[in-house]
Amino acid sequence: MAFRLRWPAWLMLVLLAACGDAGQAPSAQQVPVAAEQPPAPVSASASAASSPDGPQTVPQTELLAASAPGVEQDGHELPEEFADDGQAGSLEERIDQIRALLETDSASAARRALRRALDAMQAMAAADVTETVGAADTAATAATAQGEEGTAEDIAAQLAPLASRAARRLLGWNRLALAHGGGALSPRDLPLLQRWDAEDAEVQALAAHLARIEQASAVLAEARSLIEAGQVLEPAAENAVAKLHQVLRIDPDNVTARHRLARVEDSFLRAAISAARNSDFATAEARLADAGRVRPGSALVLDAATRVVELREQEAQRWKARIAMELAAERPDAAEALLPQLDAATLDERDGQLARAEIERVRRYGAYDAGQLLSDVLAGGGQGPGMIVLPVGRFMMGSPRSEDGREPAEGPRHAVTFQRGFALARTETTVAQFRAFVEATGYRSSAERARSSVIYDERTGAMVERRGVDWRHDYVGNRAAADEPVLHVSWEDASAYVQWLSDQTGARYHLPSEAQFEYALRAGSSTRFPWGDGAPPARVENLTGDGDVSPGGRRWNNAFSAYEDGYWGPAPVARHRSNSFGLSDMNGNVSEWVEDCWHDSYARAPRDGSAWVNPGCARRVVRGGSWGSSPEQTRSAFRASSPAAATSARVGFRVAREL
Repeated sequence: MAFRLRWPAWLMLVLLAACGDAGQAPSAQQVPVAAEQPPAPVSASASAASSPDGPQTVPQTELLAASAPGVEQDGHELPEEFADDGQAGSLEERIDQIRALLETDSASAARRALRRALDAMQAMAAADVTETVGAADTAATAATAQGEEGTAEDIAAQLAPLASRAARRLLGWNRLALAHGGGALSPRDLPLLQRWDAEDAEVQALAAHLARIEQASAVLAEARSLIEAGQVLEPAAENAVAKLHQVLRIDPDNVTARHRLARVEDSFLRAAISAARNSDFATAEARLADAGRVRPGSALVLDAATRVVELREQEAQRWKARIAMELAAERPDAAEALLPQLDAATLDERDGQLARAEIERVRRYGAYDAGQLLSDVLAGGGQGPGMIVLPVGRFMMGSPRSEDGREPAEGPRHAVTFQRGFALARTETTVAQFRAFVEATGYRSSAERARSSVIYDERTGAMVERRGVDWRHDYVGNRAAADEPVLHVSWEDASAYVQWLSDQTGARYHLPSEAQFEYALRAGSSTRFPWGDGAPPARVENLTGDGDVSPGGRRWNNAFSAYEDGYWGPAPVARHRSNSFGLSDMNGNVSEWVEDCWHDSYARAPRDGSAWVNPGCARRVVRGGSWGSSPEQTRSAFRASSPAAATSARVGFRVAREL
């Protein structure tokens, strides 16, 4: 910028004196950290650049300048050192006074010296002091008369670069102060610099900067009012956070706006953590979302969100542990009551899904699960029969009217639903298992008391009664093998065995209900036979087939064609295929006792799968085909009636267990 030559030469000397020996703007390292005198309060004009929320940081240099003599004057009066005392000295004397004054200032008062020098020059330039001007002209004329080279204009031209450097240095002080948030005195510097040269680009930039600060201060005041009114984030069109961001668009380096946003964000984050610690995770998430709107992308929000996640995971683990404890005690209702707390805490929806599945499993199967194998320990030693947990489900019990071979007692067909699972023995009860019961209790079976049972007579091919036959014998009256299904047992014998199992294990054993047996036999099928409507697959069960031959060479008159399974009488258990539930010999080998009393139809049969029992009934139900049953008698819906005390070479039993 070209210095505008409009002041007398003596003013240039004042500027030179103000500059000292440094003509450059101070660096950050030159900012003073100590004051020679206690700082005075910032003046009213300086406060205009402060934030409504509190003064911005003002370096000690600013405070020194604010307290310096002569600076507080808003007019153009001369500082007291330059006051006209009626004895105007020579130009050299006045310059010496200025130099002496500047030399008494410490290095920390460089800005004060510049301000005082510029203020003094402009005050003297504007003052209508004839004596002062005359004295200056006389001094200049005298200097010329004494032969000194140059005129007043020459001196001014030579000092113009120095004057510009002095003004630049004051601008440098302002840039430094504003960069460090201390612009309180800049409004006092601006008029001095504008009178020096209002068209200078840096002076205009300072004016624009101060205008932005003033505009930002007004918006900051609005933001403060909105915060006091509780309008921090809402409504969307007029809230404190929006105003603070407006401040930063006006003045990107505004410390107060940044500080206020940080405080608002911090208040939301504290509320989020507090809510999470109190297990109010919905509120915690809401406050995190609010914090994210204050300073988008803030690392502090991410850190707080991570902490909330940790708290949620810890809380979710506690609720999962409590639910597991209730389920271990088989209290599914109590466990279900805890689900809302788990749902509120967990971030993984699968936790709730798994907990609900476990609750439902316990409701259906207790401590077990569908398809699980179990065998209870007997109090007297040994193991109980191997059991399989059957899945809950629904099936149509009985036969449709259109089914070939259907009998009236198989209807009406009706739906049965199992809400609770149960376990069923994988095989029929064996001779060895029944022997353990007899030896442990001394029990005497129905056949032993009657001293006879019904066997197969090879000579006649008929079922006949024979004396001396009991559970120890096979289908023809010979000694039975340990792994063969126990025969010659009545419904009463079977009931006594399951009661012993219950006493030995503490579990509730019973004969399967008729519905449980048919459900297990069908194993998901709805056809005439468990395998379908036609001929059986090879060796699927121990059935009557035209390929079977007795030890005496006999064959069946009414049998499945093109079928043989390798056995004429009962086979050792589990020698044929298991069905889809994992059960063996459900529709072959031997027929089996069930719990129900005999009824001629299903007109009033239970729909929940429980046994249909009338007190004191004399006849019980036998289900499932045997090694000697006709094809019609091996249909899934076939049922037969028998006296509870009857024994036979074709009837055995298997046990069921509650879960």
